[in-house]
Amino acid sequence: NISDIKTSCGCTAAIVTEKSLKPGAEGKLNIKLDTKGRSGKLTRTVTVFSDDPAQPRQIITLYIAINKQKS
Repeated sequence: NISDIKTSCGCTAAIVTEKSLKPGAEGKLNIKLDTKGRSGKLTRTVTVFSDDPAQPRQIITLYIAINKQKS
């Protein structure tokens, strides 16, 4: 069971398709990043909190390279 999801900034959003999964089941985590006004290299994190006794906190690190659009 996923209890919470936190992102490292307001420019990042993370949404899961299912907050409760049976053992061995799969779900999807959609991560969106607002790149408006940004360029260069960024690092953001998404932390997933669950009731998994072995790993109750999973951290996903995103390494992003944003190129400016040519006019």
